[in-house]
Amino acid sequence: PNAPVFTKWSIDQIEKNQATIIITQRVNLTKACILLVTCDFAAKLGPGYVSNEGTENMEYVVGIRSSQSKEPDFGRAIRGTGIAGLFSGTQSKSTLAYANASMTQMFELDPSNHNTGYVELVAKMRINNANTSQFTSLLTINFNALEIPK
Repeated sequence: PNAPVFTKWSIDQIEKNQATIIITQRVNLTKACILLVTCDFAAKLGPGYVSNEGTENMEYVVGIRSSQSKEPDFGRAIRGTGIAGLFSGTQSKSTLAYANASMTQMFELDPSNHNTGYVELVAKMRINNANTSQFTSLLTINFNALEIPK
């Protein structure tokens, strides 16, 4: 009879020729809930990708931003952050580099802890240590979130 009402968000975002991509989704907090957030991150660099030092990578974050705090910073090796190396074959004018990663986070929220009445879910990714202006870049985030009432 009184089945819980779930709210879901699905966002696909693509950025071309950028080093960073970010998605924010506002969630109004009307009652205590659990937020389940799953993101797939993908980067494609090239053609013409050249690794200068071998330290190039993709860093990504899934977190919550509120009036009291912000999502974690990139590369912190803490909950909600990750890193993936770029894979490329032999270097030539047609070389492509790829990186892929997925992350799921769960947040338990109580509106009484958030004086603004809302939070923002944040998914962001960047290409690190690569001169992305030298070649084409294609960054993608597939963002899915589910609000489960408690």
